[in-house]
Amino acid sequence: MRKRFSFLLLSLLATTMPTSLVSAQDTAAPAVPRVSPQVGNAREIMTLIQTGKLDEAEKKIDETTDAPALSKISNRSMLLMAYSRAGKLEKVKEQEGKLLTELKDVIKEGTITGEMAVMPLRTLIQARSADGGPEAAAKWGREQISEILTIIPNKDDLSATVTEGALEALVADFRSNFGLAEETEKVDEMLTKYSVALKDTDEINRGKLLTSWVNLRLSRINRKAENAPEEYTNEAEALVTDLGNYGNPAADQSLLGQVVRIRTALAQRAMRSNPQMAKTQLDKLTALLNSVSSDNEILKRFVDSSKRNVDSLSRSLESELKRAELIGKKAFPLQADVFVNGEAITDEELKGKVVLLDFWAVWCGPCIATFPHLREWQDKYADKGLVIIGVTNYYKYDWDDENKRIKNDKELTPENEQKALVRFAEHHNLKHRFMVQPSGSTFAKEYAVSGIPQAVLIDKEGNIRMIKVGSGEANAHALDEMLKELLGDGKAAE
Repeated sequence: MRKRFSFLLLSLLATTMPTSLVSAQDTAAPAVPRVSPQVGNAREIMTLIQTGKLDEAEKKIDETTDAPALSKISNRSMLLMAYSRAGKLEKVKEQEGKLLTELKDVIKEGTITGEMAVMPLRTLIQARSADGGPEAAAKWGREQISEILTIIPNKDDLSATVTEGALEALVADFRSNFGLAEETEKVDEMLTKYSVALKDTDEINRGKLLTSWVNLRLSRINRKAENAPEEYTNEAEALVTDLGNYGNPAADQSLLGQVVRIRTALAQRAMRSNPQMAKTQLDKLTALLNSVSSDNEILKRFVDSSKRNVDSLSRSLESELKRAELIGKKAFPLQADVFVNGEAITDEELKGKVVLLDFWAVWCGPCIATFPHLREWQDKYADKGLVIIGVTNYYKYDWDDENKRIKNDKELTPENEQKALVRFAEHHNLKHRFMVQPSGSTFAKEYAVSGIPQAVLIDKEGNIRMIKVGSGEANAHALDEMLKELLGDGKAAE
């Protein structure tokens, strides 16, 4: 059950879709993940959410009394995010309250362990951040954690320590991602507590502690990625060395998994700020994986999977290097077959404007997750000189007015697909224009687009100032700060 719960929620947090999926889209909505019959009506609810029937999904969730607690919390989390993407803020607030109440109830009852509250609590904090900003969200998260720690059963056993560490690591990671001041005393206190627990526990329970211990260490290390790269590297290597005190990662899957996680996280973090550092981490990880020799089938499959992930990251690193080279260079001329959902615009008309290019697709879930921010920026900054252009392609997707969803139609003409894009925009309350690229366009390649959504910010002089890939809140925060700078000397619009 725990594995299923994590899978369902992790699907919500994916932030980017590879553009290689463009030609592989044969359905109108993402496939519904396999769900065991034990999860009650989760499949039906998930389908309602994916097809935009959010009020029906909400009613089903509210009326469900016999589904496992984890299933209901997972469904509630997905509904909350769907309402957020749809811009229904009142509904978001309502679902936040229900999810928080349900979460605390099952923790108090002991139905789920406290550390399993991390994923839904992360969803709640992210939703808060999108509404009130990261500092307020972090403060709110701290209040919720303080309450959760008072209601968990068996406060004096190891599970309580695991729970506390997992929750503290969540807040520490969130604050690190948004550049907020570290709660130094809290982190130090938790690391000391974990150091004692790791010495006194057996091998079976050690694995439960290591994940949060590593997360706490990483939250501190990640703060130095951009401003102190040498310290960043040294402390990362020290963390890997410290893990070696508990055994040989090449022979212990639990420890190997932690090292893979550390080096992968470090590489991903360094990709945009220090690509060479990212390459070093991937090279070291490859060497470790190549050193593993075992007849254990589970371990072998883990190693093979990890190698495939390294290969994927290496390809992403190549794209990051290309994107890094674009910063400061002149923007490329537009390549439009047609503009929809707004008037056509020329490169000449963009002079003196701040331009946000949003590379996206109607079938891309992470792209849709950015819509609340795009709506906000359009409303706040359009009158101050911002022009948002959603850059997309023809994908043979029509709009189903009855079911309020996209549907695949391989016979769809470009003219009818343009009309479908307008209806899609109306459904999602998007007011910015879309540029549909012509067949054979090199526009996305010039901007090194390898995954979507990708946002490109161009200043009033026509220079590329920022490129962000993915739909995460940290990216949205960085883009918002750059917009404020480019539009008004760093002052937020009123």
